[in-house]
Amino acid sequence: MTTTLTRSSRGRAWLTLAALFILGASLACGLVIFLWSVAAHTGPSHPADIPSQTVSPTPTVTGTRATVVAGPPTPGPDSGEAVTAAQDELADRPMASVSPAAAQPQPLALTPAAGGIVVPGAIDPAAGLPRGFSRTPQGAVAQLAAIDAAAFRDVNPATVADVHHRVTRPGAVPLSEWSPNVAVTAILRAVGKPDGNTVLTSTWTLTHAQVKGVLDRGDFVLACVLGELDATYHSTARAGVGDCQRMLWADGHWWIGPGGQPAFAPSTWPGSADCVAAGWQEAHHA
Repeated sequence: MTTTLTRSSRGRAWLTLAALFILGASLACGLVIFLWSVAAHTGPSHPADIPSQTVSPTPTVTGTRATVVAGPPTPGPDSGEAVTAAQDELADRPMASVSPAAAQPQPLALTPAAGGIVVPGAIDPAAGLPRGFSRTPQGAVAQLAAIDAAAFRDVNPATVADVHHRVTRPGAVPLSEWSPNVAVTAILRAVGKPDGNTVLTSTWTLTHAQVKGVLDRGDFVLACVLGELDATYHSTARAGVGDCQRMLWADGHWWIGPGGQPAFAPSTWPGSADCVAAGWQEAHHA
């Protein structure tokens, strides 16, 4: 009897370990699905549709200045705020192309990227969604990083929807196309929990950033951030996840402004050779 019970217990233990392995693999699969969608350009950006004219080269931001370009305003969709042709051209310009494998944990680059971006602090850093960042390209980067950290904090559709509602201006990218929501949806579907689950948790931590361009006398910044996403569902899956958004200065704050989802950012493992090649700069907190 003792032997039978022991074998039965061992059998249940192996089944439990197998189930946990499957759940962990599913979680990783969800991240890969999202990364494949980015690599395949299934988001709103299609390089073939981008006009031949482009705006000024992407500025390298290491201090407090960046190239500022203005463009003629045109009415935005369902918005009282303008969306310019220059904004759309900048947003649609393709980012560096990387494979999904580039986002997976890997050794750091032997030669790190030169320079860096100093990210300012918020007026209320302890808030659930910090606001009050400076009216600079670095402030736009910091606000986007705070937005993504809040959106990914628990892999919950309701959380993502709430953050999206609080930070977008009328006419901004819809929730269904917003890159954090695309990522969360892929993860939840992969683990069979499309409505979310309290056992599934995650964190997103800013590591790198880049400023794709600055327009409208500095009130429009195409900001991009890269962070490490750690998602746990009985086991942990890790990946570098990037995001680019149209950041608009209005009413004393940075918001996600009107217009569609920009070309997806290259998701690479922070600090890797792929990260450096994709143009990411290390983010330093002021």
